[in-house]
Amino acid sequence: MSSTMATPAGIPPLDHQPTEMPKHHPMDFFRTPPKMGAVIRGRAPVSSLSYHEDGDFLFVASERDSRLKVVDCLRGCAVEGGIQGPGGIKVEREGVRLVQATHHKYCPLFVGKGDATTQSPQQRNAIHYMSMYDNKILRNFTGHSGEITGLSMNPIDDCFLSASADRKVRLWNIQQAGCLAE
Repeated sequence: MSSTMATPAGIPPLDHQPTEMPKHHPMDFFRTPPKMGAVIRGRAPVSSLSYHEDGDFLFVASERDSRLKVVDCLRGCAVEGGIQGPGGIKVEREGVRLVQATHHKYCPLFVGKGDATTQSPQQRNAIHYMSMYDNKILRNFTGHSGEITGLSMNPIDDCFLSASADRKVRLWNIQQAGCLAE
């Protein structure tokens, strides 16, 4: 009985794999390397995190103080000024509980808590598409009657899914306000 495992044709056995990463590996940094393990403190606990697809930025949501923050992953620090003020962007009216990066660098989707005394269930359970650069909500997506429990961006196009306590999963497109499918 042989002690070596069979491998697919053309692939060398594990003991013949190179031990060093190739010099052109996608994780190579041509600028100053990031501060690995950097601690970025906020004013309140984090309720949701989402990396941008290129890995340069991390969107951070804090439900307690209704703030959205952007972290520069290459420098290992919070982005200050420019696209956000110190401490991030305060989203008072909508609140912020969940955040999901999109294909657009400074435009995440977020879900707030809303205000039960002044907003209808559909307004409270809306998904917001926001430009962090302009500090403006670009589009609202309404349709869920229960609290939104999850968001997931399609890696290929501008479609995304939302899940809710109303036991529905909805398909949306960032380019249009209405739900595509339920």
